[in-house]
Amino acid sequence: MSAEESEKMEIDNVSDKDKASYKSSDSEGESSDDMSDNDEELEKQAVGFEKKVEENPYDYNSYVELIKLLQKMAEIERLRRAREKMSRHFPLTPELWISWLQDEISLAASDVERSAVIELFERAVQDYLSVDLWLEYAQFSIGNVGLQAGVQTVRNTFERALTAVGLHVAKGAILWEAYREFENVILGMLQSKADNTVLSESQQQELATQKKRLVTIFRRQLACPLLDMEDTYQEFTEWLNEEPSRRDEVDIKNVESGFKKALQKLSKILSYEENLLSCDDASRADHYRTYLQYEMSGEDPARVQCLYERAVAELCLDASVWLEYIEYLDTTLKIDTVVLPVCKRAVRNCPWSSPLWQHYLTALERYKKPFDEVKDVMEQALSVGFSTAEDYRDLWLGYIDYMRRRVDWNTEPQSTELAELRGVFNRACDHLAQYYGLQGDPSCDILRYWARIEAVYCKNLEKFRLLWNDILSQGHDKTAAMWLEYIQLERAFGDSKHLKRLFPRALTCTQDWPESIGIAWLNFERDEGTLDSYEFCMTKYKSRMKQINAQRERTAAKEAEVTEKGEKWKHQKQDRGKKQNPRDAWKKKHETEGKWAAVAPKSVVRKSSLKDIAETESSVSKESQAVAPPPGYEKQEITDDVSEEPPTKKFKSDNVESEHGVSVAHDSSKDNHTVFVSNLDYSVDEATIKEFFSSLGTLTDLRLVKDFKGRSKGYCYVEFSSSSEAHAALKKDRECIDGRPMFVSRCESDKDTRQRGFKYNTTLEKNKLFVKGLPLTMTKEELEGVFKSYGSLKDVRVVTFRNGHSKGLAYVEFRDEAAAAHALIKTDGMKIGDRTISVAISKPPERKLKPSDTTQSLSVKSLGGGPKSTGSRGRGRTQMSLLPRSLQISQNTAATTPSSTAIPFSNTATSNGSNSNSATNGDGAGDTQKQMSNSDFRQMLLGTKK
Repeated sequence: MSAEESEKMEIDNVSDKDKASYKSSDSEGESSDDMSDNDEELEKQAVGFEKKVEENPYDYNSYVELIKLLQKMAEIERLRRAREKMSRHFPLTPELWISWLQDEISLAASDVERSAVIELFERAVQDYLSVDLWLEYAQFSIGNVGLQAGVQTVRNTFERALTAVGLHVAKGAILWEAYREFENVILGMLQSKADNTVLSESQQQELATQKKRLVTIFRRQLACPLLDMEDTYQEFTEWLNEEPSRRDEVDIKNVESGFKKALQKLSKILSYEENLLSCDDASRADHYRTYLQYEMSGEDPARVQCLYERAVAELCLDASVWLEYIEYLDTTLKIDTVVLPVCKRAVRNCPWSSPLWQHYLTALERYKKPFDEVKDVMEQALSVGFSTAEDYRDLWLGYIDYMRRRVDWNTEPQSTELAELRGVFNRACDHLAQYYGLQGDPSCDILRYWARIEAVYCKNLEKFRLLWNDILSQGHDKTAAMWLEYIQLERAFGDSKHLKRLFPRALTCTQDWPESIGIAWLNFERDEGTLDSYEFCMTKYKSRMKQINAQRERTAAKEAEVTEKGEKWKHQKQDRGKKQNPRDAWKKKHETEGKWAAVAPKSVVRKSSLKDIAETESSVSKESQAVAPPPGYEKQEITDDVSEEPPTKKFKSDNVESEHGVSVAHDSSKDNHTVFVSNLDYSVDEATIKEFFSSLGTLTDLRLVKDFKGRSKGYCYVEFSSSSEAHAALKKDRECIDGRPMFVSRCESDKDTRQRGFKYNTTLEKNKLFVKGLPLTMTKEELEGVFKSYGSLKDVRVVTFRNGHSKGLAYVEFRDEAAAAHALIKTDGMKIGDRTISVAISKPPERKLKPSDTTQSLSVKSLGGGPKSTGSRGRGRTQMSLLPRSLQISQNTAATTPSSTAIPFSNTATSNGSNSNSATNGDGAGDTQKQMSNSDFRQMLLGTKK
């Protein structure tokens, strides 16, 4: 017996004694009558939790509490039973597995018990991806290195662990280091033996192989983008320098090339890892989807699968993440040994998700699993309990599809598979009716499916008609669509006898759209009927439509009556809600009646600021040279105490920053050598604009328009030293600044003569695609990666908000129309992340032009219809025309009299101060107008003129 075997037997004997003493003390504790109060309380709680999990095996929290209590009580057998039962119903977290495994490892003494621990490890690594769990597994394997083929077993365990979690960016390096440490220990043992004795040829070869194995592990690790990989490279360099001979058979350039590529990859994904580390639970799924979308663009399924495993480990209760994982595996890997375990784990974590069960059933059929296995999964799905009838209905429909595909319709119709299919139809209808009644299948999808099978495949028309009678009896006889489907199947697979009976029934019962039934009947009679049958059909159709039209008229009349009553009640309620102030009524009476009706009431006069009064006085003083002021007008002297506004209000009025932004002074005399630049990115500053236009000539001024917070509004004025330079600047129209096309146009300060038009092309652009529904995190580069495979791209523009965040819209411009058409066909309806995009040929809508203000300048505004302006306090005020209509110039007179001047009505004082030479009384618009004196004007206003 060797020393190692004797040592192992001694360790086993000690472990057996410890285990026996543990069990003995445990049994003594149970049989003791002197149990402490604390132990009694723990026992009472444990029994309570055992009853809970017995009554409800899906009570997760009760399992967790029970396991904690049994650990405190050291009840090893009860603890094992609780853990086993929990593992049957739930996947266990890595923490629960490690706790269980550590307890079992401490008790494992014999080979049989160690084998049981290994089986437990195999179950544990199947639930979730965990670096800590695989590391625990590898360390346990190292403990068995003394057994037969122990070293190879450890290596196999490490290789499996690296396949599962070796690409884990954040934690994968821990496992690589453990693997290297193990191999380094073996290398040290071989080198120690070589230093003491002369090695044989086989031993020397074994030593060289071990060195190559370590170099290979270093090279593989350095080719993976992992955290702290620079330290690993430094360690590799130091290991090579320990012995000069180690560099002889190492391809340094190959190792360095893989390291640089991995380091570059790490720099790109580091931001995603930091987001996962710092995000909260609510946004974690979105961060994982963004990360996965980037990894999918790299076409490395192993990295994508590892990242999905990390996602489902942290978001194990998010059914949508599991569903996306399964769909990726179905479309990319298509390997049954990979897809089916993931489907099984998905339904264990989210058993309430019907789509996950449907994908599981489909995967079992795709990989041709036995019928019994598919049937067992279906029974499990039915037993978990879904929240809605729709979930059950979709599950039954998917299973019925599978059962239909099992039937060989070329053999005897009454086969075993067909009988099973009918049994599933019957069971599905009973199940939905039992738990949900008619709402279990409101559209009778399953019964209609069954009826189609009987008519199309089985040619069993009797059963087909019985099924349709059941469908119509559930309230669907009033729906034309149901009758038309029945009629279509009867006409295709039945006979004319039953069809002729079916049409009158359908026409009589249908309430929503009987015209469609009548048209179908008439078409049938035209194709196959006689004159008598056609006339009979026409008579029935007209009679039925007369009834339907009368019914529709009555319904429309009732709806109109209800609407009228509702409007009347609404107006009455509004009238009742208005309580008129007696003082307001008195003021209104005196303002609208008597000789002062034409004079503006004092209530419309508003306190003005110094600035408003100055502007008014300035305009009045200019007009007063030719126009006499109206009676009662007294010029007010501007003094410092006119405005009593607080200092803060004055400061706001005097400040250049208004509520609409920063005011920019504009000199219209410089318009000929100034250009207007718009559609700028909000982040572009003045320095960038100056640098762009500096090559055209000398810039004398640049005015970037900003809002009240000092942020750019996206447009500016660029003033050059000469008009020729400004003309050259116009050729820069639609060139890009910071990736965004700018619009350069002439500077026209007059809003009335300025040309208005939408800068974008509003015609059909066949080489440009409009994309909507994009993920909000998608960048321009990622969008280019999606579309560049279909042709040469000219430009890609992502539409953003002011803050730079994407709106989910983009324009993709190709260099030729054929590539755009090809991309349209391939990408429309494509799924990117969790979004389904829509792609169409670009045709921006035309912008509606505002009616010119000049066309309305001559029209007479009613009270309150004048232009709106803002007062000194920032409040809007309505400018009312208080000039009598007898003094207003008609449009014809204004058009034919060049010397007439437009009557301003923007202010009360200026309105009353109109030119008397141009005012008319309206009685003789076409006659020669007589000038009115101040006395005549006063008499007319006071109503004393005869």
